[in-house]
Amino acid sequence: MSRGNRKMAIVRDDEDRRCFLQVFGKCVATHGLVCHGYCLMDTHYHAVVTTTHPNLSRAMHDLNGTYATLWNRRHSMQGHLFQGRFTAKIVQEDGYLLTVCRYVALNPVRAHMVAKPEDWPWSSYRATAGFDERPSFLWPDLVLGQFGALDGEAAARYRRYVEDGLRQGAESVKWRGPIIGDRAFVARFTDLLRRAPLDVAVSDRRQGAPSLSDLFCGVVRRRERDRQAAVAYREHHYSMRQIAEFLDVHPSTIGKMLKRVRPRKTREFGI
Repeated sequence: MSRGNRKMAIVRDDEDRRCFLQVFGKCVATHGLVCHGYCLMDTHYHAVVTTTHPNLSRAMHDLNGTYATLWNRRHSMQGHLFQGRFTAKIVQEDGYLLTVCRYVALNPVRAHMVAKPEDWPWSSYRATAGFDERPSFLWPDLVLGQFGALDGEAAARYRRYVEDGLRQGAESVKWRGPIIGDRAFVARFTDLLRRAPLDVAVSDRRQGAPSLSDLFCGVVRRRERDRQAAVAYREHHYSMRQIAEFLDVHPSTIGKMLKRVRPRKTREFGI
């Protein structure tokens, strides 16, 4: 998340908003991010992403710097558009990813800018909920996969989940500090963050992991492949994109494979 300098607006009109999303999409592709959700507001933006390399700082610097340059040029301005360094949090997937994505989707409603999240066209909600075609840089399958098969029913269940949050009001979860998760998850990453920056702490989860070639060696049957994909993702913390590239399938296929194998323990990922 990044805010405008001195709480100033980072967008003035829809042309600015389209420009930001175009730059954001290029940044996702260039830096190998996996985007699960986003919301562009007037004075700040939220992005829920998984990193495939320890490069979140570089990606955010590229995004904010490129957009600020274009914004200053268009509006004949100079100086900083964004307020200092971006804010990043590591999020545990099970039990927390959906809550975070709902929080992001409801930002415009809480700010009294629209009555319903689908009325705000500058977030990922409409695409994830099935109202619009998804942009090329958005991959909502990890979110939708938690509501069943990746079809219209999953999108409908996601809509109901977000609507429940709208009826309940503000999220009850308090997100203080750089880590969002249960006690064990927070303790684990707190220790990692003491020894390394956030980018490196997230990537350190894969230290000492076997290669994907070793994990899938001799695997032929679909059930075995699904199981090894789950091991690679949940236990050795390979990204879905990395597993998909190794198996030569679309990342959404990996999401389906993981759905077929129930987790033996808590899964986590970083944003």
